[in-house]
Amino acid sequence: MLELSEYLQIFIALLAIISPLTVSFIFLALAGHKPKPEQHKIINQATLICIAILCFIAIFGQDLLNLFNISISSFKVSGGILLSLVAFDLLRGAEFKADQSQEQDQQDQAEMIGVMPLGIPLLSGPGAMSSVIIYANMSDAALHILILCLIITIIGFIIFIILRLAKSVQKLLGKTLNAVLNRIMGLILLAIAIEFMVSGLLILLPGLA
Repeated sequence: MLELSEYLQIFIALLAIISPLTVSFIFLALAGHKPKPEQHKIINQATLICIAILCFIAIFGQDLLNLFNISISSFKVSGGILLSLVAFDLLRGAEFKADQSQEQDQQDQAEMIGVMPLGIPLLSGPGAMSSVIIYANMSDAALHILILCLIITIIGFIIFIILRLAKSVQKLLGKTLNAVLNRIMGLILLAIAIEFMVSGLLILLPGLA
């Protein structure tokens, strides 16, 4: 089992990686024009899919790594590289943009927006999945996995609230404050990515220690 402060760190890290504020702007771009009941259905789908996938990864992620004979140290390094790319995008102020053909298709099939791209890969993407596997391996206790799933569920609830209030949040924050928050998230992610890579490399290449 980990200390309470460490679980708080996991919560903040996963929240930064998933970045529901950023996803809320994408949600508005894809479904902002739709009726409220349809928007609520999309939000419910995206939230449930995110929670289900990340909890599944928390429980069975290590088994999947074993199946493909991948060490957790290698996964830490690859996960760190992936997170650093996301962090650099946030620091540069890069924005997600939907492909026009994909956006038209999503307008024709509104029920799929909650599944893709919101549920996968925006909310439960490779960065979040790799982080959950790494955090799940910090302790062998069953209670640790239960707490990790609880953290994921709480984050899912936060995602649900932010998406439901997306338009209000967008107006409240404004472009400037949102850009500042994205860059702060980028710095946090970059620090997490470096920690992942260093801890993995020290095991793979013990001569570096």
